[in-house]
Amino acid sequence: MRFPVTIRHRTSTAKIYAPGGKFKYYRVAYTTAGKRRMQTFATYSAAKVAAERIVRDAANGSQAAAFSASQSRDALAALQSLESFRQSTGRAVSLLAAVREFVEAAGKLHGRSLDEAVTGYLRKCLRGLKRTKRSAPTIQMFHRSHSQHSTNNQDV
Repeated sequence: MRFPVTIRHRTSTAKIYAPGGKFKYYRVAYTTAGKRRMQTFATYSAAKVAAERIVRDAANGSQAAAFSASQSRDALAALQSLESFRQSTGRAVSLLAAVREFVEAAGKLHGRSLDEAVTGYLRKCLRGLKRTKRSAPTIQMFHRSHSQHSTNNQDV
């Protein structure tokens, strides 16, 4: 067999390179999300199966191959966190919306954490309510009005 072997599906291609020199693995090279990626396999058959799956997925528009294993784990964990948030609050937020909102907020904080900013904000609001000698029901009404305000803005 002559190497490199090109695997094609529609317009997507991947190349399988033979083991060479001290490198004892078959390599599958392909391009996804504008970057060249390479995976290694112990056998030609495993490399061929992977290359066929990669080109088929790429031809169907999937960008999954663009993620490393750790990026895939992070994305899945983030999606699980968002699902837990949806179940506990009733608010559905996409991963993209959550990241955009975080990045925008973090940019305004000049190095402080988001948690630190929220804690300081809440402390300041409650301190202001106590200074005006408001009663406990007023503080509860304040919390309710803010939680209703946040549920009315569910397009995040």
